[in-house]
Amino acid sequence: MGELGDRARSATIMLINTQEQFLQALREHPEWRKAVRREILDEELMRLPAAFQAFVEEMRQFHSDQLEFNKAMLTRFDGIDRRLDRMESESRTYRENTDRRLDRMESESRTYRENTDGRLDRIEGHLESTDHRLDRIEGHLENTDRRLDRIEGHTENTNRRLDRMEGDSSILKNFFTETKAKANAYLICENGDCELVRVLTQSDLGRMARALEGISRGDRLSFISADLIIEAADSRGDTVFLAVEISYTADRRDSDRAIRNAGYLADANQAKTIPVVAGVRYDREIQTLIDTGEITWFKLEDPR
Repeated sequence: MGELGDRARSATIMLINTQEQFLQALREHPEWRKAVRREILDEELMRLPAAFQAFVEEMRQFHSDQLEFNKAMLTRFDGIDRRLDRMESESRTYRENTDRRLDRMESESRTYRENTDGRLDRIEGHLESTDHRLDRIEGHLENTDRRLDRIEGHTENTNRRLDRMEGDSSILKNFFTETKAKANAYLICENGDCELVRVLTQSDLGRMARALEGISRGDRLSFISADLIIEAADSRGDTVFLAVEISYTADRRDSDRAIRNAGYLADANQAKTIPVVAGVRYDREIQTLIDTGEITWFKLEDPR
């Protein structure tokens, strides 16, 4: 029996014939119990009591920790309960105050609505009266529009007649002005400090135009149909050409043509030229050209 056998032999010889005697011997000899236990149980079962004791200690510590945790949670829950109680009290107070305010607002809103309804009824009455008045005014305006349409029709006819008359008058004015200027060719020369030699014809201007290089057909025909081109002599006897443009009311178009024609005359004849604008009056836009001497102004008498 191993160690048990050795110990049994080294001890006082004891006769064991029954199970009860064997158990009594184990009770009397604890070292026999341990030996029997080691002999019967394996290593893992032998360690089981110690492991169980460690488990018990762990569970005892877990139980203690759980009690502390529960205590802390109860404390927190007590705080939460107190906060919830305050919130419920504050919510109840807020709801009561809000209900009172809403009651006042509903009462005031009802009063305001009743007052507003009365005012709107009066306003609608005024608007209906205004609509009736506007209807009458619109009727008067429609009659006025019809009368104005008839008047505008008469006015348009009158304007057309006046336009025709003004066109005819403008033609007559320009014809008179051009005739007057050509008749005053001598005075135009005197105004330019030179002496009249002759008034050039379109044939003369055509020959000069053919001698010019780089001039377009349109500009050549415009140059040939110039209002008045005068050949004159200055105080030293040198030839001077006067390019005259004539209009009842002279404007920038006349000054531009006079300057252009004077340039053509200078190129064709290698002589001095003077751009002249003649008329009864002139637009302000050529005042600067007159002031700077770029053109010479010759005033004609108003035929009226």
